Amino acid sequence: MARGLTNAGPVSRNAKAVGGKGWPLCLAVLVLVGALWQPMLPAAADELDDQQAALQSEIANSNTAISGYSAQLDAATAEVSQSRAALADARAVLARATSERDAAAVVDAQKAAELAEAERALSSAQEAVAVGQQGVAVQKSKAAADMRTSRQQNTAMLSIGMLFVETSDAGDVSSRVQWASTLYNANAAEVNRLTQMQLQLQNDQTLMANLEDKARVVREAAAAHLAVTQAAERAADEAADRVAELLAANEAAEAAAAKVLADERANNQAMQAEMDAVTQRIQQRNAERAAEAARQAAAAEAARQAAANAARQSYQPAASQPVAAAVSSGFPLSKPANGWYSSYFGYRTNPVLGYSELHDGLDIAASCGSPLYAAADGWVTDMYYGSGWGWKLTIDNGWIEGVQVSTGYNHAQGYIVSPGQWVSRGQVVGYTGTTGLSTGCHLHFHVWINGQVTDPLNYL
Repeated sequence: MARGLTNAGPVSRNAKAVGGKGWPLCLAVLVLVGALWQPMLPAAADELDDQQAALQSEIANSNTAISGYSAQLDAATAEVSQSRAALADARAVLARATSERDAAAVVDAQKAAELAEAERALSSAQEAVAVGQQGVAVQKSKAAADMRTSRQQNTAMLSIGMLFVETSDAGDVSSRVQWASTLYNANAAEVNRLTQMQLQLQNDQTLMANLEDKARVVREAAAAHLAVTQAAERAADEAADRVAELLAANEAAEAAAAKVLADERANNQAMQAEMDAVTQRIQQRNAERAAEAARQAAAAEAARQAAANAARQSYQPAASQPVAAAVSSGFPLSKPANGWYSSYFGYRTNPVLGYSELHDGLDIAASCGSPLYAAADGWVTDMYYGSGWGWKLTIDNGWIEGVQVSTGYNHAQGYIVSPGQWVSRGQVVGYTGTTGLSTGCHLHFHVWINGQVTDPLNYL
């Protein structure tokens, strides 16, 4: 269809009236020419419109499932960042707790060594006291037995009496004195030995008491520090559990982010497939229109030649103005939004998904809700919501300076025109938005030349 074509121009006002036999035939031919050059209005429900309606229905059905994925990706990314920070903090706490636990273990080992040494010394002292107590008991028994024997035999009196017994033998007297002295000294030695053993036993008991006090102090200190060590071990275990918990949360967050990113990439691929389908439909429509234009041109040329032949056969040939088809407004195209160029046609890193891809249009940053304008005259062919493009509008601008032109407007807040409507250059068709895969209010402007998407900047 050639919607960009307009009616043929009127016959020249300077043409003379014609009459005779040739006039009815000439008039009929001119009517035929005019009919052939009438613009082809958009069909109400042709096959392409049916395909468009079906595509819009499919997109509408999938919008619920894919809406909000960008927000989910942002949330998942933030969660990953937060969990990584929390994991780093937990690992620092674990390191401190582990260090404190290890230090406490060293102190525990020292306390245990001190306690072992104290208990060994105490054990030796206890053994010495036990031996002393046994020795004292034995010595007491012996001394008591000797004393009882002495009393029973009145040894001391007997010894003194023996000294005064009459004897003429001086050696006998000396022997008796020596025996009495020996008996006395023996009793005294046993008593002295008992005294020394009792003193040693007292010293050993005092040492044992001191060692018991020392062992008690060391034991209490070890027990007190054991509580510190156990608290450090609990803190270390809790920190390790926290690290494991945060590590699992981090892995889950990263998995969630990866899933959302994969979903977004799949959605982006679907959007590109949709773009390819739109481009294919435009190419097909352009081919059909080119064929229709060629058919109409051939029919018009035949009609023109028939009219000329008829005019030559008339009495007064009519001199008509040349018939020419008007085209849509020419190049350069009007700027479709008031703003600055924020991203150009070509390969770039996708600001939402983060990987390199072809940016197949021109981004014009504009304030939210600001007007969007038709870049040239044309018919609105598509208007719907796409998962990636958001609110999308396509205008068939017809033939401009020998090429077939279509323009696309994406991410809008909304449109005030509808498919099948004719729009004029500079007419407000909608308002700037940030729908679909977008990081801020802007217009993503498409230009197709002969069915191929191209750099819009070359035509503005």
